[in-house]
Amino acid sequence: MMEDRQRSLGNGSHVWRDRAARAGRSVQLARSRLHSWTALAALIVARPSHWTDVWELVPIAAGLLLRSWALGHLRKNEELCTSGPYAYTRNPLYLGSALILLGYCLMVNSVWFALLVCLVGVAVRRVVVWREEAELMARFGEQYAAYRRSVPAVIPRWVPYRDGVARPFSWEQAWRNNLAQGWLLVWLFAVMLEAKQEITEAWLGIHYPPAWLS
Repeated sequence: MMEDRQRSLGNGSHVWRDRAARAGRSVQLARSRLHSWTALAALIVARPSHWTDVWELVPIAAGLLLRSWALGHLRKNEELCTSGPYAYTRNPLYLGSALILLGYCLMVNSVWFALLVCLVGVAVRRVVVWREEAELMARFGEQYAAYRRSVPAVIPRWVPYRDGVARPFSWEQAWRNNLAQGWLLVWLFAVMLEAKQEITEAWLGIHYPPAWLS
């Protein structure tokens, strides 16, 4: 009876994850619209402060470099990528995006907006990751299962994973994975926020303090 109960609970968990994975497909398709609306909302509510000018660029630059490193190794739908940053974390692209988002939140300078974006971002990424993991498991089977058991989902491990295919970084591959487009969009949004800060301070004479001190 206990085994039946455990089996029932396990099946329920798998059904729930399968449904979440299917929902991830819809979320994947809607991500570009979600990003656009989030960027617009950020520009509207932003209260940029010159006190955060230096700190906001650090996570943005770190996130861009991490994403660039990952894009130079990623061969999507060709093979299971386990080299470069993928030897330390299964989702270096999402980790890089999280760092960029942290920089944006510092630029927007709004605690409630940062909390809302983080909550929505975590929920969206979780659903998308479930979808991607289901696809990887279906495509690579035990190879991906072994990789998943050894490499954390987000927080990097100290020792690189060595059981996969080791490939060198490729600029050509990074360009194929839209490296230039990513850099352009990230810095374009940063410039727009900086422009709002200049307008607010130079033209309107308004100087916002850091949100966590106001």
